[in-house]
Amino acid sequence: MTANLTEIVSNNVYGESLHSRGENLTFIEKIFGEGMRLPNGFDAGAGRVFRQELRNAGLSGVWWPESK
Repeated sequence: MTANLTEIVSNNVYGESLHSRGENLTFIEKIFGEGMRLPNGFDAGAGRVFRQELRNAGLSGVWWPESK
């Protein structure tokens, strides 16, 4: 049985993009067996989607952008 975000009790949801400095991108590249190139503006766009999904689910959260 799977739950959607609205069924999960959480104080805060943390979101982090596929930062070149972080490990998330490396993990995905390892799974797919090839490198990834993220388009310019990816981080800002992903942040907008993340915040919209939080609003849709009535949750609060934090997005850490690539740079400020």
